[in-house]
Amino acid sequence: MAAAGDERTPAADATAAEARASTTARTTPWTVAYADGSANTYRFWQTSADGAAQFEFTPVTPERSSSGTYSGGTPKAGTLDAEAIEALWAQVDALMGNPELHTEARAMGTGSFTVTQGGDEVRFLVVAGEPLAKFDVLLSRYRGE
Repeated sequence: MAAAGDERTPAADATAAEARASTTARTTPWTVAYADGSANTYRFWQTSADGAAQFEFTPVTPERSSSGTYSGGTPKAGTLDAEAIEALWAQVDALMGNPELHTEARAMGTGSFTVTQGGDEVRFLVVAGEPLAKFDVLLSRYRGE
């Protein structure tokens, strides 16, 4: 119910709901694959519009690390709710859409992305810095212990 003085109408509420839905609606199948600056990998995907979106975190192990001692944690997998999908895509779209953040060379600390939507694939590298660090903070909930 609208609060006193609130000018919302059912039509306005429906338009707002459609706008929220359009931010999470993506052409399926879609996948976001990301390797962080330490080469830990995250994969997010949804195979159909009515299917659950999922994630998988694969950490670097000491055996695979350049130092021989670094561990990215433990693997983790699960599903994403609509809010998590929206947060993921908001940041992926911002990083993908800002060529000033992109680099040609994969170096330690850069982020490597492969994004597919409905058969179209985009690959890009993002330089280390605040925007990538913000993305890493978002993804911290998908890491194992």
